[in-house]
Amino acid sequence: MRELHWDDEGAKAFYRRAADAGDSGALVCIAQLQDKAGDHDGAQATYWQAADRGNPAAFVHLARMREEAGDHDRAEVLYRLAADTGFAYMNPIGAGIHARWPDGLDPNGKPSQPWDKAKLLSDLPNS
Repeated sequence: MRELHWDDEGAKAFYRRAADAGDSGALVCIAQLQDKAGDHDGAQATYWQAADRGNPAAFVHLARMREEAGDHDRAEVLYRLAADTGFAYMNPIGAGIHARWPDGLDPNGKPSQPWDKAKLLSDLPNS
């Protein structure tokens, strides 16, 4: 809200109150403001706080930070943590996950095979 009026410090204070009341999404917003201001270490720590409180978006943001740092192995682990919550397919921020595994992941963690729509339709009984 306040960010729209270029008051990042006021927005951060607002989000801090919400985070203190238990809103993990507010922590993600604080981390985004920290990252925007160039405080990447602070942003990473705040994203981890949000992740520890169960916010799946935090894993996606952390994965992107790891990718930008060239740590692709760690990024993949973080993307998988977010994917395990189902977050990637519920929210556009999970586009990095969808790009990696467009057909999702099987329960064993391996990429799912694409669906063969024609075969699925041909296997349906005629009614």
